[in-house]
Parts: sequence; structure tokens; C-alpha cells
Amino acid sequence: MKTLIIQLMPFTYVFSLFLYYWLIMYSCSIRDQQLHKQKCVPLEDLAAEFNLRTQECINRIASLESIGRLSGVMDDRGKYIYISMEEMNAVADYIKRQGRKQKCVPLEDLAAEFNLRTQECINRIASLESIGRLSGVMDDREKYIYISMEEMNAVADYIKRQGRVSISHLASKSNQFIDLEPKVQDQLTGEISGMEEISVS
Repeated sequence: MKTLIIQLMPFTYVFSLFLYYWLIMYSCSIRDQQLHKQKCVPLEDLAAEFNLRTQECINRIASLESIGRLSGVMDDRGKYIYISMEEMNAVADYIKRQGRKQKCVPLEDLAAEFNLRTQECINRIASLESIGRLSGVMDDREKYIYISMEEMNAVADYIKRQGRVSISHLASKSNQFIDLEPKVQDQLTGEISGMEEISVS
């Protein structure tokens, strides 16, 4: 009998781990469905529904975001705002499109385009950066400087070639890797469209 119990111990341990994992995933899927239905969910309501502390809700939401099952932002009023992937992709595409034209994307323009507050724009950009859809830098004038993957690869190649590089040296060389000037082709397109407007009127 004792050997039978010893033989069954690994099985019961594995089974209990499986059951625990299944319960977590089941509660996450229910939470996921609830967040998809509502656009804005107060964390205290979520915590009360699943008998969790608020911090546990934040941690579970973060884990769902990290595996790509959920996307959204936490606002300053203790609410989680669900954002569909279509909305996130629209913001990413806008920033990339504007970033290729003029490199710096003012947050006020982004906010006006998508009818958002500036802080919501910052939160969405941070979410897009965390999942790898965007790369760039926020400057102190509330402008997002879009950095393409080609530019990021150029910086990485330079660091690999040099070996050890100080941040100040890299900052002084950054204008070689990152082109902050508007593209000539875009300027010509703007001039041509301006000429067409003149000739029509």
C-alpha cells in the first residue's frame, strides 16, 4: 500500500498542477470575455467579481497582455480601458506613416486624429512598444520620434562593430543612423500637389 501511494504521488502532484493551471486559464478567459464586452472596467469591480485584490487583477491583466490575449491601458482613475487590436494597429500605422514623412509625430496631432487625450496616446504608444509594433523615443516637447527597424539595426550593427560604446559617443553618432529630415520624395509630392491646387484655382 505504501509503495502504491509513493507511486501515485507524482501523478497527483502533476494532476494538481494541471488543475491549478486550468483554473487560472479559465478565470483568465472569463475575465478576458468580460473585458471584451465592456470598454472600460473598474478594477474594484473586477476584483470583487473574482474575489481578488486590486494588485492581483493588475498582475493578471499584465500577464494576459504579455501573451497577447488582451490589449488596453490602465487609466489614472483605476479603470482598465480595453483597446481592440484594430484600434492599436490604426495608431501604429498612423505613427509609422507620419514618422516616415516628418520623423517627429506631435502627440496633439495623434490625439486629434483618434479623439484621445494626450496621456492615452502615451499609454497606447507604450503598449505598442511593449509588444514590438513600434520603436521610437518620446522627447520633452511631447513629440514621438519614430525609429524604423532599419535604423535600429544600423545602430545595433555599429555597436557590434565598435564593441564597447559609451552612451555619449552613441548620441553624437546618432544622426548618422537616424534620419530626422523629411524625405525629399515627400517634399516633392507636397510641392506637386500644391502646384496642382494653384493651377486648378
